[in-house]
Amino acid sequence: MAENRAQRLWTAGVACLVLLALPAAAARAEDLLGPYLGATIGKSELDITTSTVSHFGSSHSAFKVLIGARPISEVGVEVAYVDLGHPSEQSTAPFSPVTIATDASIKGVAAFGILYLPTPLLDFYLKGGLARLTTKVNMSVVGCTTGTPCPPATPIPPVDTNDTALTGGVGAQFRISSFGLRAEYERFNAGGGNPYLVSLGAIWMF
Repeated sequence: MAENRAQRLWTAGVACLVLLALPAAAARAEDLLGPYLGATIGKSELDITTSTVSHFGSSHSAFKVLIGARPISEVGVEVAYVDLGHPSEQSTAPFSPVTIATDASIKGVAAFGILYLPTPLLDFYLKGGLARLTTKVNMSVVGCTTGTPCPPATPIPPVDTNDTALTGGVGAQFRISSFGLRAEYERFNAGGGNPYLVSLGAIWMF
């Protein structure tokens, strides 16, 4: 008799705990859904190739600001402004004593569809979409190597192109109520190459 009473009390206690946990779990799930704002910072590689420059763009600081929405747990959409940085460097032209200063930038907007994988604690996700990026390259002759005659300087025409192309990436996000901390890798198609961005950032769902 005492054992049956203890068993009934234990069962009732477990049921109460489950009922109390359900609203908290639902609230946590709701925290993950809806519109959000965010920003990331990181490193990029421009990888620009044109008629006058080949695979230009060393690692440089870059950033992204974004707005998105997650209407259901598995799917989201996102629009971002991406700035892959503005690196500059000097190099010697092939088979020439001329030293050329080059600076470049890639920036623009991208729209993604996001597929979230059903994993606990961390959101792993895949993203793909379209990016419209503007590539600008400026070059100028700054001198010649020591001890060699310098030919007359000829202006080098700048490069200013726009590319609309597929883009994609992968990421992981750690959830803290309505905030999320994320790490991402994204690859683009612009400037005759495949620049990429590796970044860390945060989002806030409202």
